[in-house]
Amino acid sequence: QKEIPVMILCNKQDDPSALSNLRVKAILEDEIDKLRTTRQADLGSLRNIGGSAGAGGSGAGDEDDDDAAAAEKASDYLGYEGKKFAFEHISNPVQINESSMAMGLDIGGMEQIKAWVSDAFNA
Repeated sequence: QKEIPVMILCNKQDDPSALSNLRVKAILEDEIDKLRTTRQADLGSLRNIGGSAGAGGSGAGDEDDDDAAAAEKASDYLGYEGKKFAFEHISNPVQINESSMAMGLDIGGMEQIKAWVSDAFNA
């Protein structure tokens, strides 16, 4: 199965206060890591509440529920467990480009986007 390529385009690079593509990448990786950590904590607490026999459940089928939850976690987890998230850890090719759509500037622009789409989806 071919993975879907992803392009993150950092526009407005003509603005002196614009963040570089490396800085945007670092911010996105930090945010995804925070979301991943919070989501795991929330799902873990819900499983403990809903799966306990004392909460009205009979306890029967708890192993099947645990197996299903483990399988879902394994297929749903983004990156490597126990390591800080990095785009390099996922199977989708990720490209982070800088651009400016301001007229007359030679910073990426539409040509770089067209070239990426062509390469990514015609390969």
